[in-house]
Amino acid sequence: MPAPPHPPSSPASPRGSPRGGASAWSLASGGVQLAAAVLLGAYVGRRLDLRWGTDPWGLVAGAALGFAGGLYVFLKPFLGKEKDR
Repeated sequence: MPAPPHPPSSPASPRGSPRGGASAWSLASGGVQLAAAVLLGAYVGRRLDLRWGTDPWGLVAGAALGFAGGLYVFLKPFLGKEKDR
C-alpha cells in the first residue's frame, strides 16, 4: 500500500519566514527605523548648525550618528542570534 501524500506546506506566518530567518515585514520595519534615525540625526544636526553657526558639520555629524545608531538597531537582532551558536 502506498504511503499517504504529505499535507501541503502551510504559508509562512507573518512573524517569521519558513526557513527560520527574518520575515520581510521585520526587515522592512528595520529599514524604516534606519531611515528615521538618519533623518532625525540630520534634523537635530541642522538645528544645531543654525544655532551655533557650524554649517555643515552639525548636519554631517548628526546624520552619521543617526546612521550608526540606526544600523545598530537594524543589525541587533541578527547579532544576537550569532551568540547562540
